[in-house]
Formats: sequence, C-alpha cells, structure tokens
Amino acid sequence: MDLMDLPAELLCQIIDLAVPKGYDGLYERSTVNLRLVNHFFDIQVLQVYAARNFSYRCLRALVNPRYEAMLAFTTRYLLQRPHPALDPRANFACLVNYVVDELVKYDTGDSASNEKLRYEYMHALCKWSTPTFPLLQQYLALPSSRDKQEAVFLAAIYFNKRYLVQTMLQNSQLNLGTVKHEYFDTPFHAVSEGRHYDLVYELLQHGADPNEGSILRRAISDGREDVAYLLVQPQYGINTSDRDFEWAIIFSIEQNYHNLAWTLLDRLIAPMSGFRYLLSEGLCAACRLGMMDIVNRLLDNGGDPNAAWTGQEEIMHLLLERGADVKSHGSKSIFAAAWGGQVNAARILIDAGLSNAQIDAYGLLTRLMCSMKPEAVEFLRFFQESGLIDIHHLDEDPVEAEKNLAGVVMYAAGRGHVECLRILREYGVDLDDGPLYSRFEFPPPIIVAKAWSQNKVVEYLLSIGVKDINPLDTCMADDFRNGEFPAEPKPLSTCPLPYKA
Repeated sequence: MDLMDLPAELLCQIIDLAVPKGYDGLYERSTVNLRLVNHFFDIQVLQVYAARNFSYRCLRALVNPRYEAMLAFTTRYLLQRPHPALDPRANFACLVNYVVDELVKYDTGDSASNEKLRYEYMHALCKWSTPTFPLLQQYLALPSSRDKQEAVFLAAIYFNKRYLVQTMLQNSQLNLGTVKHEYFDTPFHAVSEGRHYDLVYELLQHGADPNEGSILRRAISDGREDVAYLLVQPQYGINTSDRDFEWAIIFSIEQNYHNLAWTLLDRLIAPMSGFRYLLSEGLCAACRLGMMDIVNRLLDNGGDPNAAWTGQEEIMHLLLERGADVKSHGSKSIFAAAWGGQVNAARILIDAGLSNAQIDAYGLLTRLMCSMKPEAVEFLRFFQESGLIDIHHLDEDPVEAEKNLAGVVMYAAGRGHVECLRILREYGVDLDDGPLYSRFEFPPPIIVAKAWSQNKVVEYLLSIGVKDINPLDTCMADDFRNGEFPAEPKPLSTCPLPYKA
C-alpha cells in the first residue's frame, strides 16, 4: 500500500520514531535513523504526495525544496502535532501549532473549530519560516524558542491582525527593540513580508528597530514613499551609512521618487565615494530618468561617467563633458540606442568618436530588428550610408558574413520590417528562395513572414516577384502541421542582454 494511505497519526508516529531526539542539526551527529528519515521524506513520501496532488510536477517538486508540494505536505504533517501543545516552546512543531491556535482563537474564539482556517494559517507560517523537507527533521527537535509570545506577536503583524497587535503591545512586556525570533525574525521583517506598512508608525512608537528587516528598501520598492519619509525621521535612528540604506537610495531613484532620493542623499553621513553601487547603479537609473541634478551630484562625488548611457541627449552631452569615453563599452552603448530606437543618441555616440571598429554590426542589426521599433529603417539607412556597417561584410569570415546577413533578413521578415527589407533589396540582398538561405538551412523570407503572420511583408515580397511557396513544402512543414505556426509575433518589452537601454 502507499505510505500516504496510512492514517496521518500513524505516519507521524513512524516519523517521530525515526528522528533522533537529541538531533541538533549538526551533520556529524547524523545517525542511521536520520538517514532513513531523509530517504523517507525526500523520496517516498514526497513522491507519493506530489504525484497524487500535483501529477506531472512530481519530479520538479523533488528537485525544488521550496516547491508547493513540499510546503503543502509539511503543513499537513505539522498540523498533526499534538495541540494544545504540552510545551509551546519545545520545538518548531509545537510552537507553530501554538501560534496557529492563538490566531484562530482571535478570529473565531475556538482554536479547534475551524480546520480550514488552521490549515491556511499553518501553510502561511510555514511558507514564511520555510521549514521544507530537507530541514524538517531539524525543526522537529530544535532548541526552545526564546519566547512564545514573540512568535504570536510577529505572526499577528504578518497577518495584519491590528487589534491583536495593539492588545499585545499594551498588555505584554515585549521589547520591540530587541525582538528577533529564531523562526520569524523581527517586527519590521514581518511588516515587509506581509506588506502591511500601515503598522510601521505604531511599531516605531513602541521602539521597533527600523534597521531590521530592510524595511526602508522594501517600502520604497513597494511604492510606499510616505512610509520611507517616516522611517528616515532622525528620532527613529535609522542607519544612514550601511549597504541597505545605499540600496534604498538606488530604489528611490529607480522608482522616480526624485525628492525622496534627494532627501536620502542628504541623510548620508558616510562619504558617498564609498558607495560603489550608488555611483554605478544609481547613476544609471538617474540618467535613464533624466534626473540631471542627481546625475551631477553623483558625478561630483566620484560617479563613473562610463557607468551609464541613455538616449536623452542632454544627459549624454553631460556625461561626455564629464569625461565619458564612448569606447569604454564597445558596442553596448550603440546597441542600447538601437534597441530604444534612439537615432539621435546613436549620432551623438558616432560624433563623439565611436567607430566601426568598435561596433559589432551583426549584433547591432539583430537588436535593431528584434526591437520592432519604427525607427529601425532610419537606423539601417544611417548606418549603411555613413559607412559604419556593410551589410555584405558582417563578419571577417565570408561564410559567416553570409550566414549573418541571412539571419538579419529572417529577423526583418519575422518582425514585420517591410521598409528595412526594401532597403536591404536596394543594397543587393536576395529576398527570394535562393542559396543565401538554403545553404544555411534557413527557410525563405516569405515563409518566415507567413509563420509570424506578417501579412504586409508577404504582400511586399509577392509584389516584387518573390515566388509564393507552400509552407508544407519547406523545413518548417512540421511546425505548420502541428499548429505552432502561423503565430502572432510579440514585441519584446526588455532587451535580453546585459546592459540597460
């Protein structure tokens, strides 16, 4: 019979017998019993449970320790621990059941009356504290928690039980400045994990430490500018010289909170030159958003003018005036301009000394076509007529050059660039079913256009005398038969390359 067919109580007894009582998490104290329970959890129980409840995702569940199958089974297992607990601080299983009891009692007045609610709370608490299968045997026998009330208080914050939080603050001896629970961390960690920022002011008034839980950074990234202003008030003592504060400034720039970013920069007490991420990532973000005053301030304090390129002409001129070298990034700056359809930005780079020796022409053209920007045709003509690229020499190797050219045509046809195809034809590129494509086992351009439903491209190709071809007579026949094509092309929202456009 399947292990999961056993009554849950019996299954728990078997597990309890297998787990050594004195286990403290040290691998050197592992025993045969512990190895057995590892095998038991990782293979048999999880596999059966995942196969039964998650079907084809079973194998994935075995690989990913934070996958839902592990979490769901852990939740069900922990709910079998005896409750009410004999000693709520004895181990994780008893402690978390105690917390669940308190939360359910707060909601319904009876901790045993609502098993569905118990499951929901247990599932959320397990997900928060992440006791998954590789760790479950450790949670069964961990040392006692410092204070069960801390766990209940942090859970109340996490679930936004505002009245319960207020009651515990009034009636208990909790010192929020020192609360740091071994499973549930700190008050502000609970706030940021639960996204309940309305509790921040009350916690600050009772002495919670704003330097815990990355609360400032999380509030900014979650769009709570008001909470960020509250947290940086001098009376609350936030650390304005650590890495977390640095990233809070970067996030405020990226979120386009201009005034907040300026305020945080004013609060820095350490030299800005020591914050290398701010002077690179922060500078990039400020350039992209056109924050001229912040760009100047970062550059004045050691920011690298080569850290960022942007299509905003005023910013680019400023960077060049401050010593930026257009050659420092090779092709990346011109790639970014092409991806963003920023022709004037490309002209500025060329005028500042970027030469064809620094430009990967094939990479530039593929990004130009993939961006699906209407400016692609202007780019293509500008690059070709200025001599920056030669579409017939996209590589030093003649064979690779032809292959690259065929690839550019494929992108143009598949992305709907009719005018770009017209220009390519003007420069002598064959758009019919010829050796340029067959020797590299590429489909003809008209088939690529049909595959991606580019009807205007198909019409243009037929109008210039390109032979109409049945897709079922090409190398893409199977894809058309199984319904993968024709398909609608989707414009890319971000450039899948290691730079910011």
